[in-house]
Amino acid sequence: MTRQQIESSMNNIVEQAHALAKRDAREKTMTLGEIIFVLEKCDPTHNVWYAFGSLRPDGLDSYRGVYSQLALGYAEEGDPVNVADLLKECKEAVGKTFTGYKGGDFVMDKSTPVWISNYGKASETGIDRIVGDKYNVKIFANEIED
Repeated sequence: MTRQQIESSMNNIVEQAHALAKRDAREKTMTLGEIIFVLEKCDPTHNVWYAFGSLRPDGLDSYRGVYSQLALGYAEEGDPVNVADLLKECKEAVGKTFTGYKGGDFVMDKSTPVWISNYGKASETGIDRIVGDKYNVKIFANEIED
């Protein structure tokens, strides 16, 4: 085999591994497209909170657990995030390139799994569901057990 053939084979293997990781993750956490779909149905003025603690969403980044997936961070401090702002950030992530924790560039799409985790962490905490009520929208966690 030539060097070019070996590199091509390795790239195919890596792509297949990312596809398998995405498939497995979709069973454990919501995808970017599912989050967008749910948020589009919520009141855009409502604040978004995690259903645990008094934490708010704090931006999307590459997930340390699998760099080709996304992590939605969390924070105690700072201004609340409303549905409109989170929805905008999620929509802007579609087709956007994110850099993995230790390097590499990954383009996200609507099928990309999204985890609850801060930058550089691999929490294995999935998003189980997002529910709106009269006053707020809450993100419920789904901790993954081996």
